[in-house]
Amino acid sequence: MSRRFERWLGYTEFLHRHRYILLGGVLLLTLGALLGASRISVSTSIQDMLPEDHLMVSSYNRIDEEFSTSAILLTVEGSRERREEMIRAAHELAADLEADPELAGDIRSINLEIDREFLLEYGLLLTEIDDLEDVRSLSRDTRLLPFLTAFNDNLEAAWLDEGGEDVSSPSDEQEILDMFRRFEGFAEKLSAWIDGEEQDAEETAEELLDALFIGDRYLFSPDYSVLMMQISPTFTISDREKLSSTMARIDAHLLSASDDWPELSFGAAGDVAQEADEEKALGFDALYPALAALIVILLLFYLALSNLRSILFAVAALGVGILLDLGVIGLTIGQLNMITSSFGALLVGLGIDFGIHLVSRYGDARESGMKASEAMAHTLATTGRPVAVGAVTTAVAFYALMISKTLAFRQFGFVAGTGILLVLAAMFTILPLLLLTWGGAPSGRRRARLEFRFIERWGTRLEKRPVFLALIVGAAALSLFSILMLPRLSYSIDIRKIGPQGTPSKATEELIMEAFELTPFPSFAAVDSLEEARRLTDLLRDERIVSNVSSPSDYIPSIREQRERHAFLTAWRDDIAPPEESPLVAIEDLAYEVQRLEWNIIEIADISVAKYGSEGRIIELRDAMIREIAGAETGESGRESFQKLISRIESPRGGERLALLDPAFAEAAYNRFLSMTSPRTPLTAAELPAEVRREMIAPDGDSYLVTLYPTDAIETKAGMLRFDERMHEIDRRITGTIPLALVLAEEIRSAAGTAGVAVIAAVFILLLLVFRSLSRTLLALANLSLGVLWMMGINAWISELNMVNILALPLIFGIGIDYSVHIIHGMDSSPSTSAALGSYGKAVLLAALTTMIGFGSLAAIGTFRGIATLGTLLFLGSAAALLTSLTLLPAILSRTHRYLSTPSNEGVRK
Repeated sequence: MSRRFERWLGYTEFLHRHRYILLGGVLLLTLGALLGASRISVSTSIQDMLPEDHLMVSSYNRIDEEFSTSAILLTVEGSRERREEMIRAAHELAADLEADPELAGDIRSINLEIDREFLLEYGLLLTEIDDLEDVRSLSRDTRLLPFLTAFNDNLEAAWLDEGGEDVSSPSDEQEILDMFRRFEGFAEKLSAWIDGEEQDAEETAEELLDALFIGDRYLFSPDYSVLMMQISPTFTISDREKLSSTMARIDAHLLSASDDWPELSFGAAGDVAQEADEEKALGFDALYPALAALIVILLLFYLALSNLRSILFAVAALGVGILLDLGVIGLTIGQLNMITSSFGALLVGLGIDFGIHLVSRYGDARESGMKASEAMAHTLATTGRPVAVGAVTTAVAFYALMISKTLAFRQFGFVAGTGILLVLAAMFTILPLLLLTWGGAPSGRRRARLEFRFIERWGTRLEKRPVFLALIVGAAALSLFSILMLPRLSYSIDIRKIGPQGTPSKATEELIMEAFELTPFPSFAAVDSLEEARRLTDLLRDERIVSNVSSPSDYIPSIREQRERHAFLTAWRDDIAPPEESPLVAIEDLAYEVQRLEWNIIEIADISVAKYGSEGRIIELRDAMIREIAGAETGESGRESFQKLISRIESPRGGERLALLDPAFAEAAYNRFLSMTSPRTPLTAAELPAEVRREMIAPDGDSYLVTLYPTDAIETKAGMLRFDERMHEIDRRITGTIPLALVLAEEIRSAAGTAGVAVIAAVFILLLLVFRSLSRTLLALANLSLGVLWMMGINAWISELNMVNILALPLIFGIGIDYSVHIIHGMDSSPSTSAALGSYGKAVLLAALTTMIGFGSLAAIGTFRGIATLGTLLFLGSAAALLTSLTLLPAILSRTHRYLSTPSNEGVRK
């Protein structure tokens, strides 16, 4: 001890002699760290946390560079009665966004409505031959009654006759939903004509034809409560500055739209909106939990320690250590992600422990009459070794994560491990400098409000047999409970559940999923030819777990198909005859055809029950349109657009109004068939709408993008795994948020297991070197392992593991071992259990409480759910490690000390 004391005394005297020069150097170093920290950015991109050489990551990066797949989905929420109002609001919002000079260059396109002119010219060329046969029959007599009769005939042949269409995939379901809405739109526009006075017959005829053949030009949910539009930005998701500034401006426009349209609600979702919200949350989590923890820790110090000045010095040293770590981050990796953002609160909780032990022992030495330099040398000689061991084991636990292939783990291990060592260095240099320079005399110390004398009394009780037996029974019961709970411990792979909850983008995402039954986060595949895109699209459309697929092959048929269809359209056009002069409309026959259309809708909807059940979207829409019929019972009325049309047709003015419309309708249908059967050929990428070209075809024309949206089945873990497995089978190049998240989840789970083994091995070796005793090393590890078991059992009871909080498993071995090290060291150097706990137990308790406060701040106010659950799990682990270290460990040591003695502690406890 004396030789060690002399070495440390020389060190403290050196610090004292050169204190002002050294403090000036610390100030310059801190300023440099601040400059480095200013370079730090924040990233929440999944691909930034995965190995760049992973096939799915490289595929995603390629797609993002070529197509800039990032998207902002805007929603206008209202009701069916406010449909026209929602459309006007959406147009105004789009116009405002396009006119905003601050968004100039950031928005590539705003997709609000389909390109009607393109469909009118090329719609039939995009239609399969079998379907063209059905449409051709409509042109034989374009007057209203024969047209509607032929329409019903085709509908029944396609869906209701034997061998007709089946509802076997989400694309079939979507086709029926669109068809139903077209029929209802036709009925409502025809009713409006009969009711009205001022409408133009030719204009109404065009609207009726648009309703049947084009349908709604806007993307509405089936119940018309939500209108969705898409903004395609010019930047990629990795451009964080553009991402934040663009979303800030869009949010301002959404707020303005809400003021202009108070009856409607506006929202934004998609990867850009989500990343912007997550970036704000990460900025919050990187700062405020650490500040909250620091405030609570200062309050605890005020109550528990007698020298307030020492408390502030320890906090100052901690702050410098954290700033130095920030400087290193800025000069190396340069960014924080959703995992590394928690490092601040972790360092506050862990790093202050080192200061607690030093300040506590330094105060005791000063009160015993030692001079400042001697008291500091005594402190470092007696407490420095266990403090350093605890810090190094914790740093090793973090650094062990760097063996992982997962970039997120490597960065977290580097950031946290380096931070621990820098804080330790600050506590061994800056804290002594401050205490030696401005520490003051022992007489200035006040009486602490919390003296923790109960710890010493507890040490006396631990030596009694009944207390020891009670501890054994209690530990066994808690261990049995934990073992029984472990089978319930699950691992969540859904990355959406670890992000910030309750954000505006999250609320809009949930609205889209409920309204459209699809996730707003698509997957993609980039292929090298249109034929490959066509093959992949056909495969994906047959998948029940894929809600929607968009592909360039939808817009550009093969040359062979174009030739066949063009030949068919040419022959058809030659057969189209001008409409005959319209006689008076047969009212009863027309009313019957409308009734027949309603019956067909009911029967087609019934077909879908076999696939989607009575709660499916087709039945839901059918019941919203038409009175629900369940067996012999009649349900509530729907909108009854067809019955209302029948009543108007049969009304006194029905015949008169229809007689005015019929010639205009016949002429408009005739002209439309002539126009649509004369498309320009061949149809190439040059003829596509500009928005379609930009989104689906690479600028060099050598790559084509297929986009698919999963159904809401991926809301479950099984559904997500099934989607990922099936996409992997279809094409390994399919990538996107969900596939990348699943890769990340598996990478992290594997890395956590590997890191856990590495941490335990490293801690074992370090303890063996420190204790020079296998029995003590095993006892310390067994004590901590028991706490980890309790942590896992309790967590299985209250929550689940995810790809962030699974970090707690390897980390707790490096963090919680400190308590065992200090207790064993105290028991070795004290004459009794009560003396050991009285001398070392207070510091251990305070250190554990500050650690728990740091983790608890993440759990209490962390906005990222993954970060919050990491804080919860580490809080539980620290509490469990503290509990075993202050109960079972000293109780066992008090009874086995003579069998566990090492050369360093022989004769201490006699």
